[in-house]
Parts: sequence; structure tokens; C-alpha cells
Amino acid sequence: MSHGDERAAENTVRAYEALIKKRLNSAPVAYLTGRREFMGLDFEVDERVLIPRPETEILAEEAVAFVKKTGARRVLDLCAGSGCIGVSLAYYCENLFVTASDVSAGALEAARRNAERLGVADRIEFVESDLFESLYERHMGDTHYDPTYFRGVSADEKYGLIVSNPPYIPRAELSSLPASVKDWEPRLALDGGEDGLGFYRRIF
Repeated sequence: MSHGDERAAENTVRAYEALIKKRLNSAPVAYLTGRREFMGLDFEVDERVLIPRPETEILAEEAVAFVKKTGARRVLDLCAGSGCIGVSLAYYCENLFVTASDVSAGALEAARRNAERLGVADRIEFVESDLFESLYERHMGDTHYDPTYFRGVSADEKYGLIVSNPPYIPRAELSSLPASVKDWEPRLALDGGEDGLGFYRRIF
């Protein structure tokens, strides 16, 4: 619209038409642009991760306030996904060290990219784990774990906060979700078990 006197290159036309086709098939705009704003920060997103929701910012804001009030030094982000919560915490709490855990290697790769882009990768470790499973094994003597990863933080120090936004959609309701969700976002990040509370029980 702003350059109506210019002819678009053929590769640009093809790329645009491909995006339009995806959108007609209910692809979320965030997956087409590869971006979603969260907590005032620009996050990369793709089909490996759930698109951050505005209401999740409430959780992140409360977590930031808790860390600043208590002086917590370590936070565990379970089901980290794109890293929107854990990366935001590291960004807004400069002396905080974060462990971002997810069962999906692809999601962790996306989270790592976001941490690097936002300049906090040196204060976040990424652990592929089904909730606490690998974290527990690591602290029980996994020789691959380097306890000096965090500068000046003991491996035996407890987390000051555990934060999580796990899958919470009851399995029977997945098929009734909007096509932009059920056909595009990772089922792994949506399926909360029979009643949607399966992950909460496991975490507790």
C-alpha cells in the first residue's frame, strides 16, 4: 500500500501468497510473522512452542514482584516453552539465575534463541526434562552436570521460586478448540490430561 508504484519481486509475491494460504488455513498470525510481544519484549515463536498469551503476563508480573520482594536468586521455570516467563524474569531481575526446563528439545532451542536475543543467556540454563525428572537425576550425581555453570551459586542451593504455566486443557476439549490452536499449536503444550489438572498434580 505504501509503495504502490513499485512492482514486487517474484520471490516476494510467492512468499506473500504462501503466507496468505497459511492464514486461510487458520495459521496464527504470530507463526506467520515469527514474533509475539510478551512483557514488553519481542519473542520469536514458531510451531515448536505455544504462542504466549496476554494473561500469562499476570503470572510473570507476579513472579517478578516476588523475586524483587524476597531477593530470590534462583528460579525454576517448568514447561518453559518459548521461554517467555523465565527469560522475562531474567531480563527484569538482573541478579537472578533461571533454570528453564521443558520436555521438548525444540521448545528449549526456541527458548535459548530468545534468551540470546534478549541478552540473558548467560544467566539461564536449559534442561530437557519431564518436569522434575532430569533435574532430580542431575542433583543425585549426574557427572554431566557442571555445578559451576552459575557464577557464585551453589548447586545445592534451593530454588527461591518455582514458576510454571503447564498444559491445562482437558483432553476431551482439545478437538473443540479454535482451528488456529488445535491445528497449529503443539498438542504437547495443550493436553492437560483427562481433566486438565494432570500436570498440576504431578508438580505438587
